[in-house]
Amino acid sequence: MAQLVSVMERYWGCCWKWYIPFPVRKRRTVEKWKYEWLSLKETGYGIFSKMVGCEKGDICHKWTTFSFNVWGSTTLYHQIKYYQRKRPDNGPCQGETVKPPKVISDIDWNS
Repeated sequence: MAQLVSVMERYWGCCWKWYIPFPVRKRRTVEKWKYEWLSLKETGYGIFSKMVGCEKGDICHKWTTFSFNVWGSTTLYHQIKYYQRKRPDNGPCQGETVKPPKVISDIDWNS
């Protein structure tokens, strides 16, 4: 399930010293939604991407977002992401198989 957490965020600001603007890094605390994705699939269509995420507990989320993923799809496994807004629920994950990545210790090097 998504959790509302406090996150320290860094951003660029401006400091006026002797009437000259200087770029400076600033910090602020903001509230964001934390999602722990078992799988997160991004399919690019030009400047927009269709996102399908399967959260732990088998909750499926689908949304569209602006991105520079020109064409093609990418699937990420076991990711933690933070969002300003809550992602829309679409019920249980159906057909979304989550394959855990192979660990180096699980690979049989003798074969």
